[in-house]
Amino acid sequence: MGTVSKVLEQINQYVWGLPTLLLLVSTGIILTVRLKGLQFSKLFQIKKAIDNSYYFWKNNLQKR
Repeated sequence: MGTVSKVLEQINQYVWGLPTLLLLVSTGIILTVRLKGLQFSKLFQIKKAIDNSYYFWKNNLQKR
């Protein structure tokens, strides 16, 4: 059981190390470029939608 645990621990350290970090960062950069900075250009629309949703649920829960 100890050997299996050690092997799994080494695999875990490799997978969640530099390769995953590079994959996540590069995916974020690629999506930002391909979507033309969608998360920045629509920031105020996103905030407005979240605020409206919050106040909608808050008001409906108070009526109960």
